[in-house]
Amino acid sequence: MKTKTLDTIQKLFNAGRVISKIIFVFSVVGFILSVVTLVTTPIIPGAFKLGGVNIYGLLGNATASSKAEVLAKLIESMIFCASEAVLAKLAELYFKKELEVGTPFDFAIAKKLLNLGICVTAVSFGATVFVAIGEAVINKFFIEAGTYSADLSLSGSIGIGVALIIMSFLCKYGAEVLLARNSADN
Repeated sequence: MKTKTLDTIQKLFNAGRVISKIIFVFSVVGFILSVVTLVTTPIIPGAFKLGGVNIYGLLGNATASSKAEVLAKLIESMIFCASEAVLAKLAELYFKKELEVGTPFDFAIAKKLLNLGICVTAVSFGATVFVAIGEAVINKFFIEAGTYSADLSLSGSIGIGVALIIMSFLCKYGAEVLLARNSADN
């Protein structure tokens, strides 16, 4: 049974699928650029110049610790870009499957949403822990003052993962209600 609300939901899911594809592409590009920069910067220090200023020149007086900080930020960027690429691809697959079924109130779709929520929570938590451990190692062994601070912004995705898990139960409940209604009609 098609309704105006279901049509709106399907349009939103299609937009989500497209946005997930775009995020995936940007995340992969960010990961590749981070890897290329990480590999080539120590080997060819002047390789990445912007208006005559190389990546270390952006830090002002390039000390050994600031170079370590740049490399740490590149590794951090690689971790977060890889994490986002995985999550974006999983989201895209979820949206694609939901669009094929035509409703979020389906047992298989609810299960896929539950799995997506678990993956978002686990990958976000794992990436955050990995970066935090890297921050501790960098501060202990490479930065004399121990002042390097990693960006742990992906930890906010843990809440999104939990929200997806809760929403999966709502979708499962909706599937149960539809099944009961269809059984009562027959």
